Formats: sequence, C-alpha cells, structure tokens
Amino acid sequence: MIQGSEDWFAIRKGRPTASNADKILTPTGKLSAQAVKYIDHLIGESFAPEEETFFGTKWTDRGNDLEAEAVAAFEERMGWALERVGFCIRDGCIAGCSPDFLITGVDGKYDSGGEVKCKSAAKHVEMIRNGTLPDENKLQVHFSLVVTGLPAWHFWAWHPAMAPLHVVVRPDDFTEKVRAALDQFVKDYAVSRKDLVPKLKLKAA
Repeated sequence: MIQGSEDWFAIRKGRPTASNADKILTPTGKLSAQAVKYIDHLIGESFAPEEETFFGTKWTDRGNDLEAEAVAAFEERMGWALERVGFCIRDGCIAGCSPDFLITGVDGKYDSGGEVKCKSAAKHVEMIRNGTLPDENKLQVHFSLVVTGLPAWHFWAWHPAMAPLHVVVRPDDFTEKVRAALDQFVKDYAVSRKDLVPKLKLKAA
C-alpha cells in the first residue's frame, strides 16, 4: 500500500507505531509516564480516527515532498535497489512501522531498512556537525529495528543543497531496552482496551 493512503491509515489505526515511539519510551529507552496518554489516543483513534489523525506541519510536509528525491539519491549513491513498502507489523504483536525503504540481500531476504529525514538547512548542518544518529530520531530507528527484527537500519539525512549524512544503526543494548519497554506497553494497552472499549461502545437505542 502507499504510505498516506486510506488503506495505510486504516491498517495503522489503533496500533503503536515507530513515528510515535517518543510517546511510549523515554530517551533512555524506558517506558514513559506519558504512555497512558498514548494508550488513550490509540483507543480514541479506534472509535474516531478522523479526530486523532496528524496532518503534519510545514516541515513534515517538506520532508514528504523531498522524500522521493532523497531515496533516489541514496539508491544512486549505494547502488542498491530499494523497495518502498507501506507498513510492517511485528510478528505476534500489534506494533508497527513505516520504513522509508527496505533493502534485500543477495539471498533474496530483507537485510535492512531505512529512515530518511529532510530537515531545514540549519538542522542539517547540526546533524553533519555531530555525525551520528540524532537523539530525536534514536527511538524511532530502534523501534523500527525491534518491529522488523532486521540486523541494520540506515539513517539518511538529505538536503538538496548539501552533502548527505549516512549512519548505519545496528541492534545493541539500547534496542533491547526499547524491546522490553514496548513489550510492557503492549501488555498495558491490552489491559486498557479490555477494560475501556466495552464502556465506550454506544448502547443501542
């Protein structure tokens, strides 16, 4: 499916996703105190998705506009054929992510995924200065590693006027912290759904 399509919004409804990892986890990879609010959001989304949909800002819109160009630049630089996909769901779990691309190895199986960011000029300079995965994207990337179970994730920061930043992220101790916190969140979410959904359903007239 195409990301941003009606089918894509439908399959994401009520699911914890990598783009909202900061609502589940703290920067240290622990379960956040804000997780309960996100559970309420997900349950509310199940009943009234049109109220809970995020329609973006000028910067997310800019990123979406430049994403295809950025992915093409990565593909040309690396010489790899990239696959665009809609949504990945973790085996045996409701959590998911929407990779900007997946890469297939010589064995025909997926061996890595990728996250593309097209930030402002100043933010891009900051990322080049630091030369590492930005803290603000760390949770999303490691969440995606947990969801897909893949051994690597490519972070590609791209700006049409400047050199790109390419960081390869592999599972580590932080990934395991994210996995544990996500597992706990999913359990807590299931308990809340079991308790609240019957109370939220409209009674027949």
